[in-house]
Amino acid sequence: MSTTPNTPDNPNNTPDNPNNTSDDPSDDKDGLGAGAIDGIVLGSVGVVGGGGFCLYFFVIRKKLL
Repeated sequence: MSTTPNTPDNPNNTPDNPNNTSDDPSDDKDGLGAGAIDGIVLGSVGVVGGGGFCLYFFVIRKKLL
């Protein structure tokens, strides 16, 4: 069985350490991705814009006529 020697650059790479893989769970990022944030912003702008248009079309425009 060949293992990488325990060096100062990689002190946790020992056969006894089960976490000596390159897939370190601490590298996982929590939170929303950029695409999700873009979708939320665009959806919010669309809802507010649609509400503003409906307010104008059904309320303000009728008062002017």
